[in-house]
Amino acid sequence: MMFQKKASFAAAMILTFGLSAACGRDESAGTSVTSALTSELPSCQLATACSQALPQLPSPEGFSGLYKKFITKGKPLHRGRDLIVASGAPIWIQAKFSYGIVDADLHKEPIDIYLSQGCNSGLKKIGQAITSNDNDNPAVDDVKDTGGRIYVNLADLGIKSLPVGRHRVVFVVPGDNTTAELYITVVDPRQKIVVSDIDGTLTESELAAAVDVFGGSAKAHAGAPEALQILKNKGYEIIYLTARAEWFGAGTRKWLREHGFPLGTLRTTNSKIGATGQPAIDYKTRELVNFYYATGITPTIALGNKETDVVAYGAVNIEPQNTFFINLDKDLAGGIGFSEYDSIAQTFKDSPKVCI
Repeated sequence: MMFQKKASFAAAMILTFGLSAACGRDESAGTSVTSALTSELPSCQLATACSQALPQLPSPEGFSGLYKKFITKGKPLHRGRDLIVASGAPIWIQAKFSYGIVDADLHKEPIDIYLSQGCNSGLKKIGQAITSNDNDNPAVDDVKDTGGRIYVNLADLGIKSLPVGRHRVVFVVPGDNTTAELYITVVDPRQKIVVSDIDGTLTESELAAAVDVFGGSAKAHAGAPEALQILKNKGYEIIYLTARAEWFGAGTRKWLREHGFPLGTLRTTNSKIGATGQPAIDYKTRELVNFYYATGITPTIALGNKETDVVAYGAVNIEPQNTFFINLDKDLAGGIGFSEYDSIAQTFKDSPKVCI
C-alpha cells in the first residue's frame, strides 16, 4: 500500500535524525493499557471549564485605512493555537487574526492579551502585541509567519512560568472587540497522554468539517464522548490532533464542547486548506515528535480511523496494542480495530488510574 511504503521512508528518516530513538520504547517490556504503571504518578488535575467573562471592554476604537475597514466587514476568523508544555519550559503563545471567506490578514494592529491562571481566576490583561506583516517573525512551533500573526513569549510579559494545570488566554482586537482564545496545559513530565484524531474518529463522517462549514452539525460517534471521558477521569490529558485547516479551529473547539467531549488541547494544521494523505502523515508525525522534544512524553493511547493515523502513530513508537482504529479495514500494524465505542470503553474502564 502507498502509505506503508511512505511509512518505511518516514521511519528511516526519523531514525536518521534520532527521533525514533528519542521517542523509543523498551522492547523488552511492552506496556499495555491494563498493565501496571509506575508507582510514581503525577497529581490528578481537576478539569476546569475556563468560561470566565472578559472584563468590561472600552468601546471599539475602529480601524484606519480602507483595507482594514473593508476586510473587517467580513466574519472574524481569529484563532489562537493551543499548547501543552512541560512544567518550567518557556511558553510561547501565538494567534492569527483574519476576516472573511478569503481569510484576509489583519496587519499591524494592536492585540490586547488577557490571561486566567488555572482557569479559576478572572481574566487579567497582561500585555499587548502587534500583528505582523508576512515574514516579520521567525517560525515558532513550526508555524511560519504568514501575516496577521502574533508570537509572544510570556516571559517577556513578566510571566516566567505557569503552574501545572490548564490556563486560558483571550486575545481582543481593540478595533472591533472581536476575540480569539487558546488554552495552555502545563504538565508534569510523568503525565500520561491520549492523542485522538477527529474526522471519522470522533465524528461519524470523514467529511464532518465540510458539514459544519455549510451550516450543519456533524454527528459524533455514539459513545465517543463517554469513552474519552473515562480516560480523562483516569487522569489522562487529551490532545485532539486534526489535519483540519487552521481557520476552523474555533469551530472545532465549539463542536467538541457541544457534543460533550472532555477538555483537551486542540491542534490543527497551520494551513488554510488542511492536509490529507502523505501531508497529513507528515503533519501528525511532526506534531508528535515536537511534542516529545518539548515534554519528554510519548502518548500512551492513540485513536484514529485512517491509514495516515496508523502510520503517524507508528512513526513515533506509540505502543501498537494501545492504538485503536474505528471502521478501518486495513493493516493496523498491531493496533486494535473496532466499530463501536462501547466495545473499547470497557477496556478503558478496566485500566488503572494514571494519577494520584
